[in-house]
Amino acid sequence: MRRTRTEVRRRPPRAASERPPPTTSAQRAGALPKQAVSAGGDAFPVVGIGASAGGLEAFRKLLAALPADTGIAFVLISHLDPTHESMMVDLLGRDTTMKVA
Repeated sequence: MRRTRTEVRRRPPRAASERPPPTTSAQRAGALPKQAVSAGGDAFPVVGIGASAGGLEAFRKLLAALPADTGIAFVLISHLDPTHESMMVDLLGRDTTMKVA
């Protein structure tokens, strides 16, 4: 039996007024800051960044390059063997004057 190519049905093009606004790759990846609210009620952006176990050096360089008063909360997530205790707070705290918890 010979396989035939499947036809792809395309939708007719939308009118410009019906099209969603263009997005960047960062938006599609969900990398845009989210808003959080402090205990005082002020909104501030939260940025989440994930890395493999080898990403610690990238985290350190990022924090060293950022000013301490960005007004942004950074959530850094790194892969870690569950049998090892994390030392990330101590290691990253050496590279920035931001509060690291």
